[in-house]
Amino acid sequence: MPAATVVVAADRPAGHHFTGTFTLDPGSIAAGAREQETVAIPGVQVGDIVVVRNRTNPIALIVSAERVTAAGAIEFYLENNTAGALDQAASTYD
Repeated sequence: MPAATVVVAADRPAGHHFTGTFTLDPGSIAAGAREQETVAIPGVQVGDIVVVRNRTNPIALIVSAERVTAAGAIEFYLENNTAGALDQAASTYD
């Protein structure tokens, strides 16, 4: 499981806002399929809102269904909505 780096907690009016980055090299994803990813994010708690975006190549695979699955861990899916398999190179995510 990749781990986020440069995680920063900043006070916000409704609580904390965590930001960080991680590198992920997903496997080949078939046309119309999706792959589940899990990443360690220190400080996140079940019930927190999570947004994941691909900073390096934002249009290759679609990020969906982000959620905190346990304290310190998030889960999301990478979806391939194209007509062919995609084997994306390692990318940086926020």
